Amino acid sequence: MWWRLRRFLFWTHLAAGVAAALPLIVMCSTGTLLMYERQTQAWMDRWGVKSHPPAPGAQALDIESLIRKTHLARGVEPESITVFAGANQPVQVNLNRTLGFFYADAYSGSAIGEPSAKTLQFFRRVTALHTSLGVTGGHRTRFKTLVGAVNVVVLFLTVFGIYLWIPRRWTWKHLRSITLLRPRLAGHARDFNWHNSIGIWIVIPMLVIVWTGMAMSYRLANQLTYLVAGTPNTQWRGGNAAAATEPAVPASSLDALLARAKRQSAQWRAITMVLPHHHQDPVDFAIDMSGYSAIGQSAALELDRSGRVVVFTPAGSGGMPAQTFIRYGHTGEAWGVAGQTIAGAASLGGAVLVWTGVAMSLRRFKRWLKGRTRAA
Repeated sequence: MWWRLRRFLFWTHLAAGVAAALPLIVMCSTGTLLMYERQTQAWMDRWGVKSHPPAPGAQALDIESLIRKTHLARGVEPESITVFAGANQPVQVNLNRTLGFFYADAYSGSAIGEPSAKTLQFFRRVTALHTSLGVTGGHRTRFKTLVGAVNVVVLFLTVFGIYLWIPRRWTWKHLRSITLLRPRLAGHARDFNWHNSIGIWIVIPMLVIVWTGMAMSYRLANQLTYLVAGTPNTQWRGGNAAAATEPAVPASSLDALLARAKRQSAQWRAITMVLPHHHQDPVDFAIDMSGYSAIGQSAALELDRSGRVVVFTPAGSGGMPAQTFIRYGHTGEAWGVAGQTIAGAASLGGAVLVWTGVAMSLRRFKRWLKGRTRAA
């Protein structure tokens, strides 16, 4: 009975893996390229972009003045403003989802830098390949559905692959061939060793990547994630819903609130202030402790207009909202550079699994053809 079940799962595993091989290897390869997207984009954007204080010890421009200058120059008011630690660091002014952001001199408010267009375009193309296999236009929705279906297939391959990995005999000789990578092997022995040893080491991050990918595509997986996190989602939109475009309204005492946010976490490297829509609304801050906007190293702070703390979640406190887990767990950013590295390595390992799996399938098919020839 056990042998029949194993044989059934093996052939199902093989058929599903070969059927999804092409889109899967594209998704894994592009996932690896996107591993350090945030850091690469920030590094390229801020290369040589510096603020110039008019005199030593000069005070940076206040937030209200920066909002007014932005409105006069761009015709819109920013949705959020990011300040960085350091006298020569620029200010990142985030306009909206459509217009993007620019860098301003912290002392004059004038624009001194724009996002790197080439880097942005590169990552957009890679992201398009990752989410819809690069298809645009009217067929994009269909290919996004295909990518979601491939995630379901990968979940099946991963879960039942664990069962197929279990050795028939728990001896060191059998375990060594499926747990330790042996690069000097060749042919079928190499493919078998790489497929099993890499697969078992990346199984946990792969489950996180696949599940969060499904949660982005399917309502049921999304709702289950919120339910497990204890925060049921009542605002499912599916896909990439557009953010609200209501313009922000400049409010008084924003500089005092920013100073209060700086005191909240003395080791801050960057602070993003989400500008309120109304004068009486509280103000939200994302306090980055790493210097490159790593989600896992950011503290969340909400202050009312008198400066009192409404909500404060320290960086690395262990709690993670379902929305953060779905979006940033998929890329590993929820756990900083280490998480991104693990997610990227798992994606690369997934590409190797596709390659070795297809190679073993072709060898098996070739042996089957030889057997039929001999029988004839």
